[in-house]
Amino acid sequence: MISVKGLEKEYPGDTTTQALRGVSFEIGKGEFVSIMGPSGSGKSTLLHILSFLDRPSSGTYLFGGKSIGDLSDRELAGVRNKEMGFVFQAFNLLARSTVFENVELPLLYAGVDGILRKEKVQKAIFDVGLNDKMHTEAGKLSGGQKQRVAIARALVNDPPVLFADEPTGNLDSKSGAQIMDILRVLNDTGRTVILVTHETYTASFGKRLIRLRDGYVEYDGDMPSEKEMISGAIK
Repeated sequence: MISVKGLEKEYPGDTTTQALRGVSFEIGKGEFVSIMGPSGSGKSTLLHILSFLDRPSSGTYLFGGKSIGDLSDRELAGVRNKEMGFVFQAFNLLARSTVFENVELPLLYAGVDGILRKEKVQKAIFDVGLNDKMHTEAGKLSGGQKQRVAIARALVNDPPVLFADEPTGNLDSKSGAQIMDILRVLNDTGRTVILVTHETYTASFGKRLIRLRDGYVEYDGDMPSEKEMISGAIK
């Protein structure tokens, strides 16, 4: 589903900053991959490139067998809306809009018919266990509930790939575990999940770990134990 080879990303300035240095890997359909790394390792830059929010300075990126270098910004936006879902640390909800209205937004942008749109929104909200909050303003929800709304919004277009950027960063441990359980169930039903996090507990829900350091892939393999990650024993 995703194949990157020799990805480089440079940010020009008085001193050029090289965020990625020859990053290469493949992610197959249905994988749950956690991407970790210290601050400045390049994980956020990598996420932005994988999710079409940025382009690499060099290297190749194939999504579904198609090179993103061959697509215009408008074409990339279309693929992003249909093929990708996004969950962010800050939720990015409209506080004065209801849960239903927040989840509905991607379908409005996609021009989905009203009756089908209602069915899709209701199903997405039900799937994250918030059907009793459907007409509640998002600003009145708890942090964990807001993140569930964000997941429902990410899923409403039924995208094959879900990107989660520090999805538990603003949550208490109980709410964070509930969110990760939802992501795990989504993966178990066939959805590809790509998670960026600095938390070893959150990362451990993945089945594969890609760890970056100074723009390089330092580790790419099966998910090690939390103890191994904390101790730095993995190679």
